[in-house]
Amino acid sequence: MLWFYLLSVFFMLNTTSSNGEKNLLENPEFEDEINGSNWGCRDEATCSMTRINRPFIGQYSAVVYNRSDSTEGCRQEVTNIKTNTAYKLSAVIKIINPVVEQHTMKLVVIQHIEYWNEREQVAIISDVRSNDGWIKMVGDFVTEPDCDYITVMFLVSEHEQVDYLVDSASLVEIEQDPQWQEKADERIEELRKGNAIFNFQTNGECSYNDLTIKVSKDSDGRSVHAISLQINQTKSSFPFGSSVVHRYLVGEGELGVKYRDYFNGLFNWGTPNSDMKWRIMEPVKGEVDFEKTDEMIEVLLQNGKKVRGHAMAWGKEEKLPEWLLGEEDEQINMEVQRRIRYMLERYSESVSNWDVLNENIEGQWLELNTGNLEFTQTMYTQMHQLQPEAGLFMNEYSIVTNGKFSSAYRRKVGAFLANGAPVHAVGIQSHFLEYDIVDIGVIQHRLDLMANAGLPLWITEFDLEDFDVSSRATKIGDLLRLYFSHPAIEGIVMWGFWSETNNMTTRGASLVDGEDFIENEAGAAVRNLFRNKWWTTTEEAVTSAQQVFRVFHGEHDIEVEIDGRSVWHGEMVVDKGTDTPITITIDCF
Repeated sequence: MLWFYLLSVFFMLNTTSSNGEKNLLENPEFEDEINGSNWGCRDEATCSMTRINRPFIGQYSAVVYNRSDSTEGCRQEVTNIKTNTAYKLSAVIKIINPVVEQHTMKLVVIQHIEYWNEREQVAIISDVRSNDGWIKMVGDFVTEPDCDYITVMFLVSEHEQVDYLVDSASLVEIEQDPQWQEKADERIEELRKGNAIFNFQTNGECSYNDLTIKVSKDSDGRSVHAISLQINQTKSSFPFGSSVVHRYLVGEGELGVKYRDYFNGLFNWGTPNSDMKWRIMEPVKGEVDFEKTDEMIEVLLQNGKKVRGHAMAWGKEEKLPEWLLGEEDEQINMEVQRRIRYMLERYSESVSNWDVLNENIEGQWLELNTGNLEFTQTMYTQMHQLQPEAGLFMNEYSIVTNGKFSSAYRRKVGAFLANGAPVHAVGIQSHFLEYDIVDIGVIQHRLDLMANAGLPLWITEFDLEDFDVSSRATKIGDLLRLYFSHPAIEGIVMWGFWSETNNMTTRGASLVDGEDFIENEAGAAVRNLFRNKWWTTTEEAVTSAQQVFRVFHGEHDIEVEIDGRSVWHGEMVVDKGTDTPITITIDCF
């Protein structure tokens, strides 16, 4: 795949690679003896730790045992850190004496500040099985302005009787690139544009060169006529969408008209916000309400938009229909199959891709209550059999906003693919609240980690809360530039746009405000990117029989004029990964 090749190049150029960076941990491979100056437990009463000849790499790893508290384990204090700086922490961990079937692994960072300590779980994997072997965990964090030093900890299981191995530990700075915007723009030029090759010819009564001389020069070599080529993009092939609300998308009043006009003028994909969710469509078993979903999809398709199905089911108990919670294991399986059948029978021709099981990392109710730990994978298989052309997505939060589930998500994607589940893309929700740090270097690192799974990425639910609208505009613009420039990202969906609808995280995330639909500074920034900077509208002089122009992927209207008079009109589609030749025949005169 082209994007996978470009991704490998991107990894070599990106600003967050730890290659060559100094590892701030002492004895990170545990090849030297463990002592109180590098690794250890809080004290001898909490656990024991020594090196052992059971390595992941090298000759040794560390073994942690005799724990008196499940919140204690392998730790090291690090003093040579900077304040207000992003770091990546990683290690590989293995359980060696399983007490129960499932465990939770955590990477924890404690920031020591003058009068208090801040403890943060920077990476969590909550479904580790006893026979999973070595597991790679990666997390990141940003030091506080007044942080004196930190303690890093690698913890395993809620059961202190569980012993574990640790190897290949690393703590490196995530460096920032002051030229990241310029490099992102260069990648956009390479990734999101294609070559349009224009071949100009006459109708056969004169040569192109004769035509050029005739219409361009007088006897003294002065310009008499000018041939111009106008390229006006009419549609982008890159998916840029928004979630939509039934009340206004199908509403007949003035607000409905304004809502649709704004949506249709900026977006090319739509995600029904709530009305496709199982608990909304079928609050009573067997009584499925299709009306709102039918109406929303009809409006979207009539306006030339594509549709994302959100979501077939949900992993969390509180997000499932109440009546399902009382069913027995086999009946749960049958009800999920019935849900898949009636949705795909009705919407297989209108919905282009689906969130199959939403938020499965923290929500494993279906697996636990059917007794089938691969239950979700069977959903993908069933859906693929019924709608093989649809894109089937995973969809999770806390992947780019804070990154604590990035390792778990990367691991789950790999496990699904290894078991043959037909997963086609990785959905990343991207809800930024006001307290979330928008650090481009860190977020790029998190995207790279997910892209390493080898599947396309989609930003499925993007909004950003900041009640300072100028700051919001800057942050949204930076994130969209990063997302649009990443080789693995193949779609971006905003989670709403209007301040008055309930699908926004808060009103501090809007692009357009009030009943008059006044576009704010954040909305103007988004429009400038997707309808100006990343949209081809150009007029060029025709100076040779063949000319090549770089244009954004999508549909374009072509006009050729001589002295302002139209002599040729047509259309072209520029697709990703191919050159687009077009022949233009001009009449002699």
